[in-house]
Amino acid sequence: MTIQCKASLKSKGRLAALLLTMLLPGVGWADGYYYTGYNSGNWDGTHLVSFPPFVLSVPNWHDPQSNTDANFPPDGNSAELLLAGGGNGTSNVTVNYNHSYSGFLGLNGLTALVIDSNNTLSQTSASSGMLASTEVVGGSGSRACYALSPIAIS
Repeated sequence: MTIQCKASLKSKGRLAALLLTMLLPGVGWADGYYYTGYNSGNWDGTHLVSFPPFVLSVPNWHDPQSNTDANFPPDGNSAELLLAGGGNGTSNVTVNYNHSYSGFLGLNGLTALVIDSNNTLSQTSASSGMLASTEVVGGSGSRACYALSPIAIS
């Protein structure tokens, strides 16, 4: 298992990474989606929850800029697995990565993946694939981890 854990980065590096999360090259501004799901929840909330006669989708991500929820951060946007000002996001959770970014309409995955606030992203499935232009793990001084199992790397 490969585990990338960091306690902090220089504030200049954090600022540069956050600026990158805002820019979508050639198109305009990208939105930041904050994880709002539960501990040990899935990255992709597309799975359906059934309470007969109702079938519900459970979105795990929120975009405060457009005030919309999503099952996963769409290509061309940033994923923020952290607790930000204004109450966006969460802290002290482990998220199971169960999605695959392959690029869509020329957008190559996420503009940025930011993991902070003592959160962990666990990628253990060989069928999942993370694609992000920039990764920041533990940028504010809080502990954060991105854990990859050998099967996810192969």
